[in-house]
Parts: sequence; C-alpha cells; structure tokens
Amino acid sequence: MFKECVDVEKDVKINLASSERSVLAQITFGILPLHIETGRFNNTKLEDRKCYFCDLDKVEDEWHFLFECEAYKTQRDIWLDSSMNKSPDFHYLQNNDQ
Repeated sequence: MFKECVDVEKDVKINLASSERSVLAQITFGILPLHIETGRFNNTKLEDRKCYFCDLDKVEDEWHFLFECEAYKTQRDIWLDSSMNKSPDFHYLQNNDQ
C-alpha cells in the first residue's frame, strides 16, 4: 500500500505505552514474528504457514493474529473494548484502518 499524501500517520498521534507502540510498529512494518513472515526464511509454502496457537487451520498473518486467533481472545477483547472507548466508530473502519 502506498501513501497518497505526506502527513503524520494516525497511529503516531495515539497515546500508547512503549510496548504497545513497539507491537504496532512491528505490525505496520511487517516484522512481527508471525509465521507468515518467519516461514519465508525456511522456504515454507505460504499456504503452510499456519498458526501454531489455535485450531482454526489458518495462515498466521496480521489479520489472523489481531482478529481471529483463539489463543489471543482475552487480550483481543480487552484491546477491542479499549479501542471502542477511544474510537466508537472502530468497527466501521476499513480493515487497514482498524
């Protein structure tokens, strides 16, 4: 995805703890150690880069990690509640904006 204008990103303006800022940056830059990324270092086929932490038999990518993986349900619920408090229209945003 390419930027259409040069401006400060929305996520830079959010008040986050350093650990949250670190994970957000890793997701943004595609360097979070998810199987979608680490699998290419040992030549695992894309469709075989499944999540090790749940039984959904899905590729472990950013979307799965953030919104689907059963292993992170508790943390996700806390995060989504917090997101909804900060931005009530969070669920109506496009996937990339979430």
